[in-house]
Amino acid sequence: METEARGAFSNLIEPTGWVVRAVDGIDYGIDDEVEVFEDDHATGIKFYVQSRGTDGDKAMTMELKTRQQNYFRELDLPVLLARYHSPTKRTFVKWFHRFDPYPRKTSQTIHFNTDEELSPETVQHLATEIKYIRAWSRGPLNWPIALRIESEGERTPRDLELIIFELVGKRGLVRTEGPDVLSINPVLNVTLTSDALRVHAATKSHTSHGDPGWSDELDNREVAALIVFGVAIVLSNLGHGYRAGPLFEASLSAQLFHPDLIEMAATHLVSGGRADCALRIGESWLREATTSAMLLPSFLLLHNVCSRLQREGIEELRLAAALLERFGAAQLRWDEDIHASASLLMAARLRFSLSEWQAADELFRRASDLDSSIASSGAGCAEMAGAAYEAGDYPRAAEMYAVAIDLVPDDMRLLTRRADSLMRQGALSEANSQFEDYFARVVSPETIWFLKHSAVQYLIMSGIKDVDRDSEAARRILEDQGDSESRAETVERCLSAVRLDPMNAAAWGELGRLDAAAGRYRHAAAPLSIAALADRRSEPWAMALTAAFRADLLDLARFLAQVCLHDYFGDEFHLFLLSARDAGDDVDSIIAFTEVIDIEGGRMRRGDRQPIPTPADD
Repeated sequence: METEARGAFSNLIEPTGWVVRAVDGIDYGIDDEVEVFEDDHATGIKFYVQSRGTDGDKAMTMELKTRQQNYFRELDLPVLLARYHSPTKRTFVKWFHRFDPYPRKTSQTIHFNTDEELSPETVQHLATEIKYIRAWSRGPLNWPIALRIESEGERTPRDLELIIFELVGKRGLVRTEGPDVLSINPVLNVTLTSDALRVHAATKSHTSHGDPGWSDELDNREVAALIVFGVAIVLSNLGHGYRAGPLFEASLSAQLFHPDLIEMAATHLVSGGRADCALRIGESWLREATTSAMLLPSFLLLHNVCSRLQREGIEELRLAAALLERFGAAQLRWDEDIHASASLLMAARLRFSLSEWQAADELFRRASDLDSSIASSGAGCAEMAGAAYEAGDYPRAAEMYAVAIDLVPDDMRLLTRRADSLMRQGALSEANSQFEDYFARVVSPETIWFLKHSAVQYLIMSGIKDVDRDSEAARRILEDQGDSESRAETVERCLSAVRLDPMNAAAWGELGRLDAAAGRYRHAAAPLSIAALADRRSEPWAMALTAAFRADLLDLARFLAQVCLHDYFGDEFHLFLLSARDAGDDVDSIIAFTEVIDIEGGRMRRGDRQPIPTPADD
């Protein structure tokens, strides 16, 4: 049936001189690609086709899965849906982008009209549509956006135009009158009926009907704001998301508080690079709120924006976190503990992503105090423990990880993280037991935990006792260095520090450098490795790797290189090694060694940088 449907479509298209090409490969719903020709000359106009055939009584409908619709929206070319009815040999077509782009079900049914039948006479309409698409999507978009409003019923276009002018026209964003304006850009059409509002270019459309947003009981100001919202959606769909930002801001600032509209706006604003607009909207609502109910739109907007903010700039993340903290404080004034807790929790996550550990730890605690369910879930405990760990509160991190392990006993990551916390707080014996439990239960343990377990065992074998970590006292001992301190005195000073703080990076680093300077690389490798584990920077890791390589401890060198390349630094580590080529005659050999490790691991470096040249490429 599908072959017959595609053949029928081709038979209608090819007499025009257009070329139909089959799209081979994995079937994501695209069958053919059509290229438009005019007088045997290529125009560069192309579109995709999905053809479906039927011999039943559903010739005028086609069902599309939501995931398939999402795929169509990501394509660079527009998609034409072709429905073929075998008994009558008729083909009906509809542009996908004219379909409502916001399904809320797992699938939706597209209905074809009788006037959408494809025939030799109507084929040229397809080319007109594509030309209009190109006019919208190519090149810069000028302000103001031209609108043409058609309205049925008592609402007159002129009444709506005046309100739209107040909302956005004064700023030169939208105009609805004058032939000079209508010639600036292709026109956006607005159609208003008793039960629907539709804003559409010939390419993409936003339809508000029923729920969300539309009701015939809306006053004219609300309808005008909804029109501006629809214009913003259409522009965003056409690839002008940045231009859509001020229109979203204007429409939502006019009290469009429907949750579905807020979620829709948040998605478009962030994807269009206008998180700044979304955050300003949230801030204005937060500032004007005088009741708990008035805070709800701000709550919804901020949460929707922040859930999509991971690729935004640091300043946007900081502003979002600050707004969420303010929202949480405002909700507490009206005893809305659950909403306040949710805001503080998201603010904590944003602060964590910004590496603002102390602030994140405090916000996690405040959120948990308001909502006990956070600390009673495995995921919540793990988040709180991670923040406490990064903030340097290792005893609390170990305690929270222990609770998380009880709640989610099969999550092996929790075992290692608790062992790491115990190691850093000085509870070496318990950390060793926790690591052993992990290795007994995991088939393919991660390299980093081999290194950390080895560090714990080295500390225990070196006579370092379990201790309640006192990093401040250790710091004072390290700073108390005499002007003419002997090597033995330096060693004793560093050992005194690690007895108080077993994972003190500075002390172990100094001990390792003493041995390395004396050419005792086998002795230097262990303390330098501990220093690296305690100090996540390229330099101590490079020193540890160099010592292991020079001591011919190749298994240790391999482990160190794997962690550096695949877990911590990626290309940054290669760049550091390249910058240190004057550090010894064998540095090129170390660089080549790490390059081999990198290739063996599938070049799993972070980021999108170009490969670092090996010494042979120089």
